[in-house]
Amino acid sequence: MRRLLLSVFIALISLSHILAQQSLSVSANAIGISDTEAGRFYYANRNEPPRAVEFKTQTVTASSFLAKINQYLNIPAEFSFVETESNTDHLGMRHRLLQQYYKGLPLEGMLYRVHEKDGFVTSANGKALRDIKLDMQVSLSEEQAFHLAVQYLQSKDSIFRSGKKLIVSKNFRFTPESFVIAYQFDIDVSFIAQWRIS
Repeated sequence: MRRLLLSVFIALISLSHILAQQSLSVSANAIGISDTEAGRFYYANRNEPPRAVEFKTQTVTASSFLAKINQYLNIPAEFSFVETESNTDHLGMRHRLLQQYYKGLPLEGMLYRVHEKDGFVTSANGKALRDIKLDMQVSLSEEQAFHLAVQYLQSKDSIFRSGKKLIVSKNFRFTPESFVIAYQFDIDVSFIAQWRIS
Protein backbone atom coordinates (compact mmCIF):
# COMPACT_ATOMS: atom_id res chain seq x y z
CA MET A 1 0.00 0.00 0.00
CA ARG A 2 2.76 2.44 0.90
CA ARG A 3 4.65 1.56 -2.27
CA LEU A 4 1.48 2.31 -4.26
CA LEU A 5 1.13 5.69 -2.53
CA LEU A 6 4.75 6.53 -3.35
CA SER A 7 4.22 5.55 -6.99
CA VAL A 8 1.04 7.57 -7.15
CA PHE A 9 2.75 10.61 -5.73
CA ILE A 10 5.69 10.45 -8.15
CA ALA A 11 3.29 10.12 -11.06
CA LEU A 12 1.24 13.06 -9.75
CA ILE A 13 4.30 15.27 -9.75
CA SER A 14 5.04 14.28 -13.34
CA LEU A 15 1.43 14.86 -14.33
CA SER A 16 1.34 18.30 -12.73
CA HIS A 17 4.44 19.36 -14.67
CA ILE A 18 2.99 18.05 -17.93
CA LEU A 19 -0.30 19.84 -17.35
CA ALA A 20 1.48 23.06 -16.50
CA GLN A 21 3.40 22.92 -19.78
CA GLN A 22 0.42 21.77 -21.81
CA SER A 23 -0.37 23.92 -24.85
CA LEU A 24 -3.57 24.51 -26.77
CA SER A 25 -2.90 21.34 -28.74
CA VAL A 26 -5.51 19.80 -26.45
CA SER A 27 -8.11 21.38 -28.73
CA ALA A 28 -7.27 18.88 -31.45
CA ASN A 29 -8.42 16.06 -29.14
CA ALA A 30 -11.39 17.89 -27.67
CA ILE A 31 -14.69 16.07 -27.30
CA GLY A 32 -16.70 19.25 -27.41
CA ILE A 33 -16.30 22.85 -28.41
CA SER A 34 -18.47 25.73 -27.24
CA ASP A 35 -18.41 29.12 -28.91
CA THR A 36 -19.35 32.13 -26.78
CA GLU A 37 -19.17 35.90 -27.11
CA ALA A 38 -15.78 35.81 -25.37
CA GLY A 39 -14.23 32.96 -27.33
CA ARG A 40 -14.04 29.22 -27.83
CA PHE A 41 -14.03 26.63 -25.01
CA TYR A 42 -12.60 23.13 -25.59
CA TYR A 43 -13.75 20.17 -23.48
CA ALA A 44 -12.20 16.74 -23.11
CA ASN A 45 -15.18 15.74 -20.97
CA ARG A 46 -18.40 17.74 -20.52
CA ASN A 47 -18.44 16.89 -16.79
CA GLU A 48 -15.27 18.86 -16.12
CA PRO A 49 -14.11 22.41 -16.82
CA PRO A 50 -12.73 23.22 -20.28
CA ARG A 51 -9.19 22.02 -20.95
CA ALA A 52 -8.51 25.08 -23.09
CA VAL A 53 -10.04 28.45 -23.90
CA GLU A 54 -9.19 30.71 -26.82
CA PHE A 55 -10.43 34.26 -26.31
CA LYS A 56 -11.34 36.63 -29.11
CA THR A 57 -8.84 39.48 -29.45
CA GLN A 58 -9.02 41.94 -26.57
CA THR A 59 -12.37 40.76 -25.19
CA VAL A 60 -11.42 39.70 -21.64
CA THR A 61 -8.95 41.56 -19.46
CA ALA A 62 -6.57 39.52 -17.35
CA SER A 63 -7.85 41.13 -14.15
CA SER A 64 -11.46 40.28 -15.07
CA PHE A 65 -10.61 36.67 -15.95
CA LEU A 66 -8.64 36.13 -12.75
CA ALA A 67 -11.38 37.70 -10.62
CA LYS A 68 -14.11 35.61 -12.30
CA ILE A 69 -12.21 32.43 -13.21
CA ASN A 70 -14.73 30.20 -11.43
CA GLN A 71 -17.52 31.79 -13.45
CA TYR A 72 -15.66 31.42 -16.77
CA LEU A 73 -14.85 27.75 -16.05
CA ASN A 74 -18.22 27.02 -14.39
CA ILE A 75 -16.62 25.96 -11.09
CA PRO A 76 -18.36 26.25 -7.67
CA ALA A 77 -17.20 28.84 -5.14
CA GLU A 78 -15.63 26.34 -2.70
CA PHE A 79 -12.83 25.96 -5.26
CA SER A 80 -10.28 28.75 -5.74
CA PHE A 81 -7.12 29.44 -7.70
CA VAL A 82 -3.82 30.87 -6.46
CA GLU A 83 -1.10 32.18 -8.75
CA THR A 84 2.11 30.23 -8.11
CA GLU A 85 4.26 31.43 -10.98
CA SER A 86 4.38 34.26 -13.49
CA ASN A 87 6.78 35.13 -16.28
CA THR A 88 6.91 37.20 -19.44
CA ASP A 89 8.45 35.79 -22.60
CA HIS A 90 10.51 37.56 -25.28
CA LEU A 91 7.30 38.31 -27.26
CA GLY A 92 5.81 40.24 -24.35
CA MET A 93 3.30 37.49 -23.47
CA ARG A 94 2.71 37.02 -19.77
CA HIS A 95 2.11 33.46 -18.56
CA ARG A 96 0.59 32.80 -15.15
CA LEU A 97 0.39 29.39 -13.51
CA LEU A 98 -2.60 28.95 -11.20
CA GLN A 99 -2.92 26.16 -8.64
CA GLN A 100 -6.47 25.04 -7.87
CA TYR A 101 -7.51 24.74 -4.21
CA TYR A 102 -10.47 23.15 -2.48
CA LYS A 103 -11.47 24.61 0.87
CA GLY A 104 -7.95 25.97 1.37
CA LEU A 105 -6.00 22.84 0.33
CA PRO A 106 -4.11 22.53 -2.98
CA LEU A 107 -5.38 19.91 -5.45
CA GLU A 108 -2.30 18.07 -6.74
CA GLY A 109 -2.17 18.11 -10.55
CA MET A 110 -4.95 20.67 -10.95
CA LEU A 111 -3.20 23.57 -12.66
CA TYR A 112 -4.35 26.20 -15.12
CA ARG A 113 -2.05 28.37 -17.20
CA VAL A 114 -3.30 31.79 -18.31
CA HIS A 115 -1.66 33.54 -21.28
CA GLU A 116 -2.07 37.26 -21.77
CA LYS A 117 -0.85 40.07 -24.00
CA ASP A 118 -1.21 43.80 -23.31
CA GLY A 119 -3.47 43.12 -20.32
CA PHE A 120 -5.91 40.86 -22.21
CA VAL A 121 -6.18 37.08 -21.92
CA THR A 122 -5.48 35.37 -25.24
CA SER A 123 -5.89 31.80 -24.01
CA ALA A 124 -5.90 29.55 -20.97
CA ASN A 125 -5.35 25.83 -20.60
CA GLY A 126 -4.95 23.12 -18.02
CA LYS A 127 -6.96 20.81 -15.82
CA ALA A 128 -9.33 21.74 -13.02
CA LEU A 129 -12.15 20.20 -11.00
CA ARG A 130 -15.70 21.31 -10.45
CA ASP A 131 -16.91 18.33 -8.41
CA ILE A 132 -15.28 16.49 -5.51
CA LYS A 133 -16.53 14.15 -2.80
CA LEU A 134 -14.02 14.43 0.01
CA ASP A 135 -14.02 13.72 3.71
CA MET A 136 -12.08 16.65 5.20
CA GLN A 137 -11.19 14.64 8.34
CA VAL A 138 -7.69 13.11 8.43
CA SER A 139 -6.98 9.92 10.34
CA LEU A 140 -3.23 10.50 10.87
CA SER A 141 -1.41 13.42 12.36
CA GLU A 142 1.29 15.07 10.29
CA GLU A 143 3.98 13.61 12.55
CA GLN A 144 2.50 10.08 12.26
CA ALA A 145 2.43 10.41 8.47
CA PHE A 146 6.07 11.58 8.47
CA HIS A 147 7.22 8.58 10.51
CA LEU A 148 5.31 6.17 8.26
CA ALA A 149 7.02 7.72 5.23
CA VAL A 150 10.46 7.43 6.87
CA GLN A 151 9.73 3.81 7.76
CA TYR A 152 8.52 3.02 4.24
CA LEU A 153 11.62 4.58 2.64
CA GLN A 154 13.86 2.89 5.23
CA SER A 155 15.53 6.22 5.83
CA LYS A 156 17.78 7.14 8.72
CA ASP A 157 16.41 10.69 8.32
CA SER A 158 14.01 10.55 11.25
CA ILE A 159 14.09 14.17 12.44
CA PHE A 160 10.53 15.41 12.00
CA ARG A 161 10.07 18.24 9.51
CA SER A 162 6.75 19.75 8.60
CA GLY A 163 5.28 18.72 5.28
CA LYS A 164 2.60 20.04 3.01
CA LYS A 165 -1.05 19.10 3.41
CA LEU A 166 -2.75 18.59 0.05
CA ILE A 167 -5.43 16.69 -1.83
CA VAL A 168 -4.44 13.85 -4.20
CA SER A 169 -6.36 11.46 -6.44
CA LYS A 170 -5.94 7.77 -5.64
CA ASN A 171 -4.76 5.75 -8.65
CA PHE A 172 -4.96 8.87 -10.88
CA ARG A 173 -8.65 8.32 -11.50
CA PHE A 174 -9.55 11.99 -10.95
CA THR A 175 -13.16 11.02 -10.29
CA PRO A 176 -14.96 13.03 -7.59
CA GLU A 177 -14.76 10.17 -5.08
CA SER A 178 -11.08 9.33 -5.73
CA PHE A 179 -9.63 12.26 -3.78
CA VAL A 180 -8.08 12.06 -0.31
CA ILE A 181 -6.13 14.37 1.95
CA ALA A 182 -2.43 13.53 2.25
CA TYR A 183 0.79 14.97 3.64
CA GLN A 184 3.79 15.51 1.38
CA PHE A 185 7.34 15.35 2.74
CA ASP A 186 10.88 15.69 1.39
CA ILE A 187 12.95 12.96 3.04
CA ASP A 188 16.66 12.23 2.68
CA VAL A 189 17.04 8.56 1.78
CA SER A 190 20.80 8.65 1.35
CA PHE A 191 23.69 11.07 1.37
CA ILE A 192 22.90 12.12 -2.21
CA ALA A 193 19.19 11.34 -2.69
CA GLN A 194 16.03 13.00 -1.44
CA TRP A 195 12.53 11.67 -2.12
CA ARG A 196 9.26 13.54 -2.13
CA ILE A 197 6.52 11.32 -0.77
CA SER A 198 2.82 11.69 0.05
